[in-house]
Amino acid sequence: MSKLNPVEMLEALEAQKEAANADIEFAVRVNRLLANPDFRHVILDTYCVKEAAAFVHTSADPILKPEQRADALSMAQATGHLKRWLRVVELKADQAKDRLPEIDEHLEAVRYEIDNPSTDSE
Repeated sequence: MSKLNPVEMLEALEAQKEAANADIEFAVRVNRLLANPDFRHVILDTYCVKEAAAFVHTSADPILKPEQRADALSMAQATGHLKRWLRVVELKADQAKDRLPEIDEHLEAVRYEIDNPSTDSE
């Protein structure tokens, strides 16, 4: 693997910082959504709890066709996937916040290297 030159390193670090900031901003929007009482009631309380339980019960109904039971189970599992995804968004943002100081340090070092090139190649 070839080593990046300082300009390429700067571009890569800036891209990392932009991605980290995007993850943080996205999590802010998700948290705003999670704080919304209507979202909490309709999605988290009703769909993810009450409807999920109903789907689980439906998935065990022997009167239904196997495809219908499988569909009901998939709908119940979807609520778990949604809740897990919301948690992953939060975790990604936390990791991004933790990475930002290190990225900024590296950016500063690379910018210094670009502005003050060494003359070691004599």
